[in-house]
Amino acid sequence: MQKLFSMFPAGAPGMGLLFLRLAMGLQMLVYSGCCEASRMPVWLATVILVWTGLICLAVVTPVLAVLWILFACVLVFMGNLALIPAATSILSALALALLGPGAYSVDARLFGRRVIVLPDGLYSE
Repeated sequence: MQKLFSMFPAGAPGMGLLFLRLAMGLQMLVYSGCCEASRMPVWLATVILVWTGLICLAVVTPVLAVLWILFACVLVFMGNLALIPAATSILSALALALLGPGAYSVDARLFGRRVIVLPDGLYSE
């Protein structure tokens, strides 16, 4: 799983990735029509809400971002999403998939680098 993530930047870059995840989550809600749930099945609205929550918390971020790209492309081809909003959503998801989740994420806690500290007397001669 470590190969999905190149690094987990902290500080300003990490906050930027956090804001990018939140913006993408808002795009997912707006562009998928979740605000007008009466026009879509309840199960699809539930899936999109869970999907949005996972993106905002950054759980398996690159995989979910690539899936969102595919979903947005399907929405465009079905005629349910205009090209310009889809392009902004796809570019945000692509940036997130390529950059990773950042230090302020569940992915960083689960898959981040760890330092193992060995006791002093373990390898004494």
